[in-house]
Amino acid sequence: MRYDRAAVRHETLFAQCLLDGFDEILALAGEPVPRAVPASFSVESADAPSRSVSGS
Repeated sequence: MRYDRAAVRHETLFAQCLLDGFDEILALAGEPVPRAVPASFSVESADAPSRSVSGS
């Protein structure tokens, strides 16, 4: 994904929100739930609870 780096103040939060958003969409596929894998950054903890904008 391309974005204007000057428009994003918190790159880590932006990246985590994108990852959470992709995971939320992928969860619609059903069991087993696929997970998005970031290509350009590492995830802090795979065991951390997932957040979503909708609160689910």
